Amino acid sequence: RYHHNFSIIALAETNVGPEMSSLYQLSDYNSFYQPTFENKRKGSGVALYVHKSLSATVDTNLSHLSSNLEALFLKFVNGNDVTEIGVIYRPPSGNFDQALDELAEILNNAPKCTYISGDFNINLHETDSRKVEKYEKIQQPPRIQSARKQLQARAEV
Repeated sequence: RYHHNFSIIALAETNVGPEMSSLYQLSDYNSFYQPTFENKRKGSGVALYVHKSLSATVDTNLSHLSSNLEALFLKFVNGNDVTEIGVIYRPPSGNFDQALDELAEILNNAPKCTYISGDFNINLHETDSRKVEKYEKIQQPPRIQSARKQLQARAEV
């Protein structure tokens, strides 16, 4: 048993939406549940638990629900600084390419300081290199790829 209070706890594949979230409360935490995909009883649902010492609101611009991808994002504001924390679930039954396109759209709209966790159901050891290559592009959006190239160029000098 942990004797540490986590600031944020992310859960994927909860199979529970907001209507049942009161059954799964943790003391000293506020819970945020994304609605589950309609008519799907298993393999759906994401949630974030935030310690009561923090203030967060659901970011409806980044939160997302489709048969390919489920995402819940919370916004934390501290003065002028905005941090987003999200949890993603990609059901294996969903369309892989569409899920990555939807994730790319989320990342393109996310602020610079965004953290994502979750269950992506992607096997990085898979022999279908197209899938892994597309995932790697999502994993490193253009602004990060550009920064990495600049750092590599500086290291070579």
